[in-house]
Amino acid sequence: KGLLRRMRIRQKCLSRKPVKGTNRWKKQARRVAKEHAKIRDSRRDYLHKATTKIVENQDLIVVESLRVKNMVKNRRLARTLHDASMSEFISMLEYKCGWYGKEFIKIDQWYPSSKTCSCCGHKLDELAPVEFWTCPKCKTEHDRDLNAAKNILAEGLRVREGFPGFKARGESSSGFD
Repeated sequence: KGLLRRMRIRQKCLSRKPVKGTNRWKKQARRVAKEHAKIRDSRRDYLHKATTKIVENQDLIVVESLRVKNMVKNRRLARTLHDASMSEFISMLEYKCGWYGKEFIKIDQWYPSSKTCSCCGHKLDELAPVEFWTCPKCKTEHDRDLNAAKNILAEGLRVREGFPGFKARGESSSGFD
């Protein structure tokens, strides 16, 4: 939090310099660049520590192959996704799994993980943008994110065992991109 606050102050000071290109402006621009580098390095360090801890403690990691590039076109999600460095996080998980000899499986991005009941397998036609929903078939109440995580794991295990999985839009269900 202190890094971001200091960054804002330095950025504000730079924007108030009257003439771009002067020595004072260049000096302040270097300060701003240093703050950007500190924030970038801090985030990258956190990602390395988090991914290493995950890979060391798990034998199988299953993720959904999301197109982060397309997701950042949504103005509401863009800043959060960039701050979280989702693409970098997933690529770090993937190459560290190779280093540690662990399994890494990507499932299809079109797999309906959020709207499929993890208990009975019933798939909703449409899912309202709510945090919780109840399956109309087995009457189980689901947390949307937890239910999706269970379904992603189940699909990853199906892919791992070689059973035909979910197919949509003419894509294969191999699990590896």
